Amino acid sequence: MTLRERLRDDTTAAMRSREALRLDVLRLVNNAIYQGQGTMVELLCAIEEKRQPSNDARSNLRSLELSFAAVASAMRHEPIVPGTVRRLPDPPSA
Repeated sequence: MTLRERLRDDTTAAMRSREALRLDVLRLVNNAIYQGQGTMVELLCAIEEKRQPSNDARSNLRSLELSFAAVASAMRHEPIVPGTVRRLPDPPSA
């Protein structure tokens, strides 16, 4: 077998492997959609599209900042700016 033939065969095999991988990812996404696994779908789509997932850790930190501020505001009965509370206040004593 010539080098040209081996390269052609290797290229064809690589293309088949890449297509098989793409189909596997599409199957995973399809299964995840129908099984209600939205976060996994978002992660797989983000990987395929080479972007950050919409549910990345940075977004979740902003959600926690808002949640912490809401809890602190309710406990102190005053407005709290999101991002200024680093830990939840201790609950009031009974």
